[in-house]
Amino acid sequence: MAKISNILFRYIIREFLSKLALFFVILLGVVYLFDTVELIKSASGNDGITITTILSLALYKLPNIGQQILPFIILFASIATFRSLSDRQELVCLRGAGLSAWQFMMPIMSIVFVISLIYITILHPLSAAATARYESLQNMYFGDGSKTISVIDDGLWLKQEDSTGNFILNADHLDARDWSMKEVTVFFFDENRTHVQRIDATKAYLTEKEWVFEDVSIHRVGQTPSQLPRLLLTTTLTTDIITESFADPQSISFWRLPYFIEILETAGLETTEMKLYYQSLLSQPIFLIAMVFLAAAISLRTERIATLIPIIVGGLGFGFIAFFLSGFLRALGMGHEIPIVLAVWSSPILIIFGATSVLSRLEDG
Repeated sequence: MAKISNILFRYIIREFLSKLALFFVILLGVVYLFDTVELIKSASGNDGITITTILSLALYKLPNIGQQILPFIILFASIATFRSLSDRQELVCLRGAGLSAWQFMMPIMSIVFVISLIYITILHPLSAAATARYESLQNMYFGDGSKTISVIDDGLWLKQEDSTGNFILNADHLDARDWSMKEVTVFFFDENRTHVQRIDATKAYLTEKEWVFEDVSIHRVGQTPSQLPRLLLTTTLTTDIITESFADPQSISFWRLPYFIEILETAGLETTEMKLYYQSLLSQPIFLIAMVFLAAAISLRTERIATLIPIIVGGLGFGFIAFFLSGFLRALGMGHEIPIVLAVWSSPILIIFGATSVLSRLEDG
């Protein structure tokens, strides 16, 4: 069997990268346009939201959407590359030189693997920061401004701004089984965001409509601290609201996800969604390579057909099937019907096996 040369290897990579850049710009541009239009509709009648704010919001949202459509971009860029090589009769020459489909797929798979590693290790933390910023601004401009922002990092931190008060709560430990907290400090602010009071408590817990603090020390600005055995504070917070605020893993960096999962499990909170997301990031290189296999199976099967319609239809059809399969398995994982690892990793493996079966028959034929 002939060996692929370095010149040919780099040539195929350049072909793929040019197609990748084209689809990347087109698809993200379309997404950005639609998001901007939707935000403009949502902001109609609100004079406090400028066009600059809307454009910024859509831009902050774009990295997260880009991650979701990245497999589609890889799929269509791969199809376009194989089709371009076929139209110029270069695939015929490669086969005539003794190269198999596996060999001229290798440059594309190699660069896709590198791209996925760069995204996970470098770009995803930036994407997570952009997503967190988008959620904050979206709540500020389109929400009620009172949504709790909750973070577990060096203990539990909760921030709330609503009719019942403006405060930040910090606790060294949370037990989500009975929503009890230990070594609690609460900082209170007035409507001008000026610090006016602090309370320290050895223990606190959240009931349906109020916080209950025990062994309380109250510190008011300009006054002597006072002690209370118990203090009740009305709140609109619920355990469901707090739990949901921990459930968005897309705003957490890839490097910090394992730490957050460990802390949330220690607190007794649900971590299935976060584990699924973390495993999906780990499996992304394999999933993107599976898109290359799928593209090859579609393109090489139809390489002698003059019209592009079968390739376009095949790419869309099999692409949606792949995403439906992935989503279905993830739903089973969320419902604890199958293990999380199986829910995430089985989809790309099945795609690779299916595409390999098609390519093997084509090569033998």
